[in-house]
Amino acid sequence: MQERKARYETMRRALRDALGDLNILAGNAVGPSDASWQDVAGTCAVNLEVLVSQLRQARIGNCEAAIVFPDPEECLREAEGETV
Repeated sequence: MQERKARYETMRRALRDALGDLNILAGNAVGPSDASWQDVAGTCAVNLEVLVSQLRQARIGNCEAAIVFPDPEECLREAEGETV
């Protein structure tokens, strides 16, 4: 149960952060003033790699139970700073 919760939280954070970075790269949000677009692209890539890794682990059966995928709309609202 703990592993399942940890996996969900890892995916939720990675998805939230990747969506936030993509929002910045699309010009829909303002990023940190000291970060270049290359910095934002780099953090986005890392977050997407984390998400892909978690999904691959689930696909090959390295999970104790089926995963519940985080709601992308909820993650986007959270990335935009809205209360979820």
